[in-house]
Amino acid sequence: MKKSRRCGLGTTICRGLLFVLLAVCFSTAPKAYAQGGDLANANINTISAWETGYIVDKTGAEDVNKRRIRTNDFYTLGHDQYEVSVSNSEFTVRAFYYDDNKSFLSSEKLYDGYVITKSDNAKYVRFDCRKNESEKSMSLGQFAAVVGSKLKVNFSAIIQHESAFIIDEEYVEEEHELFDEINVKSISGWTAAGMDSKTGKVVTNKRRLVSNDYFAIYDQTLSVSFNKTGFKVEVYEYDSNKNFIKMTVATNGTEIDVTDKTRFVRFCLYRTTNEKSLSLGQWSSLFGQGLTLSVEAEEATDNVYVPAPKAAPKPEPKPASTPHEAVYNEMKQMLMTGDMTRHDISKYGLDIYEVRAIADELKQGEGYYYFANSNTMFLGDFSLKNNICNTMRFEGMDGDFVNRYNRMMKTLEEIKSMTTSQMSDLDKVILVHEYIVTHTYYEKTSLTMGCAGGILGDGHGLCTGFSRAFNAALRYIGVETRYASSDEMNHAWSLVKIDGQYYHVDCTWDNTTEEKSGYVGHNYLLASDTRFTKSIPGRHYNWVVRDANYASDIKLPATSTKFDNWFVHDVKSLMVYYNGYWYYASGKSVKRSDAYGNSMATVLTDTANVSIIGVSQGKLQYKVNGVVKTLTLK
Repeated sequence: MKKSRRCGLGTTICRGLLFVLLAVCFSTAPKAYAQGGDLANANINTISAWETGYIVDKTGAEDVNKRRIRTNDFYTLGHDQYEVSVSNSEFTVRAFYYDDNKSFLSSEKLYDGYVITKSDNAKYVRFDCRKNESEKSMSLGQFAAVVGSKLKVNFSAIIQHESAFIIDEEYVEEEHELFDEINVKSISGWTAAGMDSKTGKVVTNKRRLVSNDYFAIYDQTLSVSFNKTGFKVEVYEYDSNKNFIKMTVATNGTEIDVTDKTRFVRFCLYRTTNEKSLSLGQWSSLFGQGLTLSVEAEEATDNVYVPAPKAAPKPEPKPASTPHEAVYNEMKQMLMTGDMTRHDISKYGLDIYEVRAIADELKQGEGYYYFANSNTMFLGDFSLKNNICNTMRFEGMDGDFVNRYNRMMKTLEEIKSMTTSQMSDLDKVILVHEYIVTHTYYEKTSLTMGCAGGILGDGHGLCTGFSRAFNAALRYIGVETRYASSDEMNHAWSLVKIDGQYYHVDCTWDNTTEEKSGYVGHNYLLASDTRFTKSIPGRHYNWVVRDANYASDIKLPATSTKFDNWFVHDVKSLMVYYNGYWYYASGKSVKRSDAYGNSMATVLTDTANVSIIGVSQGKLQYKVNGVVKTLTLK
């Protein structure tokens, strides 16, 4: 039986109050934030500074995501620069900048050792945080267990000091004795650490070695030499105040002409393969086995610093011979410098079709700049008058574009250094697959998630990024590739050309979180159309293939079944290359084979399951029950 409703004055008043409260709760009044003070004094290492949710990269607006956290407060940017300390690379911390009115300006990812440089109109900053892997498992309570313990984020204001005297408008530099040669034969004078390539500051990295000293230099050429292969050294240049200028990666025989402002250099030594296995003790052992790094500084003008001569006026650039060439050069300069401003090109009198044709030509000639941000960057912002293009600008280019490009090219050079003259195209495909699958993770929120630069420069991205990165790396070492995608699957992968035939490769589906435990997938490495449409274990369907420029669809069947029953599909460990053979773990054994499955043999059997660490200088490193062991290869 239904109960009768009674409506009285009290009920009416209560309902009125309820409507008032609801109106207040759902009003559009802006949220009131606490003011957290200057960033240098910020304490975000307690969970009380955070709340559930995140901030949208492109807009700076709040959004709901119960697996992420964002700071409650806005912090004031009272200094021009802040050095960032992030204690745990398993988490991503992003900064969001706002003006005086708390209108959003920009955002950027923070790294340990990174220097925040305040823009002219930036006044406030907020942060959000997420765990890179297994993000779905993080609640606010779980973040509370790591914030301030496993994860600590701090900011130190960089105070600028005048360190030189001005006398009659001439700059007087401090005198130092220049170095002419160093020979490194031990870990003495070196620290187990790494260097941030963007700031020139020491960062935590126990797999590399950093020189304790700054070496004085002036107008010299550095010649680098190693007595063994498989090693590189990063050379960092600094001015007279030890402000970072640039970094150069050097191998055996590299010569570096330092800039006219360089007054100090510092070095970071690393191994190009299997770097993650190196400890300080292992470095000491490598030097004990005869490793030597030599750096000679030649053509010194004197044995002390002398004031740099006043620079002669720079000659005016030679005028381009045609408007086409002039606009091409201007576009190229915009890419090289990360120039996001609008350019006036009305004087060239080119129509929109000519300008776009030049952009396509530039993409062919300077394609790796596009790879650094290809999913969002495009030439646009055109204004037209009588069909003449008056302005142009690269849209979608972010503030980290040039740095990401440099990081991406460094990765490509590292991959290239791992190749040998005896490697076949098949060997190179395996090499790039192993590198990308073991050095990156799947991520779908960053601005660069779909481009090659996201994978090769930042170490994470979407399937589109995995495919473009795989293709970019293989093209860099001379292997032909294509891009495949399926709208119905919402997925992308690659095709590679081996011995005149195309085969499918899906690095994304071979990339798993199990890699940390020694598992590396190879199910989707080289397959025919037939194999890819069947369950292996996941099938692919309804795809199209793009041309080399990702511009148009092409018909490109992968009919060869040569690798459909390939032994590599059953390999569940990292594969490492040495002297024509691939070495991999199989249960308690380490096996070897050439890339085609010939000369297969078991090279050792241990007491428990084996996981491969890597190979260097003829020595295979592997792990059994947490113990690292070494096998000398023939």
